[in-house]
Amino acid sequence: MYDLDYDKIDIERLRSDLADEFGAATYSGFPVAMVDVFDLDNATDEEVIGKALNMGYDLNKYQKNKNF
Repeated sequence: MYDLDYDKIDIERLRSDLADEFGAATYSGFPVAMVDVFDLDNATDEEVIGKALNMGYDLNKYQKNKNF
């Protein structure tokens, strides 16, 4: 699916974007999404990547030092 070097993924930016999405879902009438926000704080890098992939995120957008 992806040919990525996971060590080159900006995990903190990815974690932040996921938290923003879960936070928005919480305030849009899905309060159970707040659990996902709390889980992200304690998630390993691999778990964050897995969650992002499950949600359809394009990890290419989170590559560090990507030359455009």
